[in-house]
Amino acid sequence: MAKPPQIIPSILSAERKRLQHYVELIEPHVKAIHIDIMDGKFVPQENFCPETVELLRTRLHKEVHLMIIDPDREAEDYAAAGADTIIIHAELFDDPISLSAALKNIRKLKTRAGVSINPETPVSKIKPVIKDADLVLVMTVHPGRGGQDMIPECLKKVKEIRKLSKSIDIEVDGGINKDTIKYAVKAGANRLVVGSAIFCQEDPVDAIISMKKLIE
Repeated sequence: MAKPPQIIPSILSAERKRLQHYVELIEPHVKAIHIDIMDGKFVPQENFCPETVELLRTRLHKEVHLMIIDPDREAEDYAAAGADTIIIHAELFDDPISLSAALKNIRKLKTRAGVSINPETPVSKIKPVIKDADLVLVMTVHPGRGGQDMIPECLKKVKEIRKLSKSIDIEVDGGINKDTIKYAVKAGANRLVVGSAIFCQEDPVDAIISMKKLIE
């Protein structure tokens, strides 16, 4: 069965110079943080690096989302830096065999392996490799920028994936806030990545607590 839903704060929306402060602030209220890695090629923006992952001092599970064109080559660096989960994009692989191999290589690094799909990517792209993944991340916005509105049609893919597996972690990322979080959970997601709806609020802790109440 699917695990109970949990909120995963995305530090992409946190003030860059105070990342450690914000991580310590939310630490008592969540179990994991989401760290977006961008290379300026797969997505237009460039953001964070292995050093960011390594320097963040926390007991929280570090979930690293690689939005980079060569995740196979760089996964080892992020595992060494302390990533507990490494998520790669299905769009970067031409066939299920190479994607499956990449996921298996991530597991060999003693981290959880996740596969992500963009709004335009059908579930059929990852169906052959679900058995090799611990987590599927459904992007509910176009990746690379925080603060976007959720694309509701993407939740249909969450339902489709949940039919394929009752137990796999299904995560959604993009436009998740107090108005949309219930719809994501109803569709079958059990991990909710939340950025601006936490870190762009006056009280990030209160924002987390309020959204938790909506999905309990």
